Formats: sequence, C-alpha cells, structure tokens
Amino acid sequence: MRNLRFLALVFVVAALATLSFAQTGTISGTVTDATGAVVQNATVTVRNLATNATRSTTSGGSGAYAVTNLSPGSYEITAKQANFKTFRVSSVVLNVDQALTANISLQAGAANEEILVRGDELPGVELESSQISSLVDSKKIQDLPLITRDPYGLILLSPGAAPANGGNGGFSVNGGRDRNNNFLLDGVDNNDTSVPGIPNGLLSLNPDATEEFRV
Repeated sequence: MRNLRFLALVFVVAALATLSFAQTGTISGTVTDATGAVVQNATVTVRNLATNATRSTTSGGSGAYAVTNLSPGSYEITAKQANFKTFRVSSVVLNVDQALTANISLQAGAANEEILVRGDELPGVELESSQISSLVDSKKIQDLPLITRDPYGLILLSPGAAPANGGNGGFSVNGGRDRNNNFLLDGVDNNDTSVPGIPNGLLSLNPDATEEFRV
C-alpha cells in the first residue's frame, strides 16, 4: 500500500511565504430549481466512494453550498429538499488541492424520484479559484520515464517550469528563484532547512510512494 499518498508543490513569492496551502479539496456550487431560482436549506451530502465516509451541509440564502477539507478521491454528491426530486451525481473525482464546482438543479417532484447526473457532465475547469496549476497523476508518474526515479523531475511538465541555474537541483517557474518555492508533503512542510525551495527536502520520494502532485 502506498504510504506517502499526496505530494503538493506550490511556488510562491517571498511576500506570500506566510500563506498556508491546503492539500485537501472542496466541492461547492449553487442549488437552483428548474426556473433558475435559488433553493435554500437543501441538504447536500458528499460520500467518499472508497471509504464510505459522508459529509453534509445545507444551501444558504443565496443557494450556495460548500463542503471543504475533503481528501482526494471519488465522491458521490446527493441533494435533497422537500417537494423536489433527489439529485445525485454518481461519481466525480476530486484531485489534490482542487476546488470542484458542482451546481445542482432540482426538479419538482417526490423525494423518492431521482435525477442522476454523470460526473463527466460537470465542468472540468475550476470556477471557484483563480489559481493556475497543473496536476500529475499516478498514471503519468508510472508511465513516463524517470531514469533517476525522482517524481520531482515531472515538475518540468508544468508550463513555465525549467531547471534553475543555481546548481542546487531546483526549479524555476516563470523566471522565479528556486529558493522561493515551497514543498508540501501530505500537507506538511517538506523543505530543506538549510537550502529552502529545492526538491528532496526533509523526506525524499520515489514513484511507487507518490500518488499525485499539483504544481
């Protein structure tokens, strides 16, 4: 079993060094009816299909809902409200540090009736965040050649990423200094204390122990 599951690599400028970067994800959206009017107090439940763990919330005055701090994985989304059919998204994949938008449109009817939506019908673009990022999943990690067996080498798949010139083995993104990079492993700081911002900090990784990472 993989014991080091999620690697997040976040590039920040020095002025933003005090910010924290989550490795959990969020599922959020707006609940409306068939006319487009917002629906308040609808119960929205997300269920992790691997662990069967569930989290629930209700839509607010603007119809908005959000379920935060979710572990990456596959989820089922269910929405219920009196006098409306049950709305269900069968399966959506939530990646590391992703803000997934799942808007819900309820139709009038009995609660024992159901509207089923496929996960691939949801928008694939993050609508709740302005961040620019790229994801490298386990398939790419296993399929792409890694002569040094160092997952950090796949950082170069990200637009604007290039080896730094400082001789530390670090990476520059869009011309930034490699020492301005911040490495998180399972949500915990993984930076070299003497030379911050370079890969293979406190704990080195290998492809077999890395499920996915986001730059």
